[in-house]
This record gives sequence, structure tokens and C-alpha cells, in this order.
Amino acid sequence: MRLIFIDICIVLYYYECKSIYKLVIIEKVNDDLEISMYSKRLIQDPDTNIMIRINRYPAGFFTPWHTHHCAHGMYVMEGSLKTEDGC
Repeated sequence: MRLIFIDICIVLYYYECKSIYKLVIIEKVNDDLEISMYSKRLIQDPDTNIMIRINRYPAGFFTPWHTHHCAHGMYVMEGSLKTEDGC
């Protein structure tokens, strides 16, 4: 799935897997647009492998097409986004 952020978005993510993220705060640059999104780990439980992150995406940011290898959920707290198929 590919996500396209219409305006500034604040998104809360839930993962249930061993995290590949070692850093508390991450900056990811969209090279096509030369803009960055920021992600902050809020909670990570090594016993249950549950992690919660909050991400801030600027307007116009988009993710590359991707999948997740574990249980994953998201809640848009502010702003709006769509998938590449318009959902």
C-alpha cells in the first residue's frame, strides 16, 4: 500500500512485532519532494513486542509502496490521507 498525505497529518501507529527501529526519533526524507516526516517511539514492550509510534507527515508527503511483516494498525489523529487507490 502507498499512502498520500493531503495535509499535515498526525498518525498514531500500533505494531505487534520485533521493531526494526532502534532510534527513538526518526526522520525519513521523501527524496522526490525534498520534505521529511518525523516519527517518535512512545512505547516499546520487549516482552510482548508491542510498539506505539506517533508520526508527523507534511502535506504532500507520500510513502513508497510497502507491506508490513507483522500486525499493524493506524489512527489518524489530525489531517487527512488517502491510499493510492483513492480509499
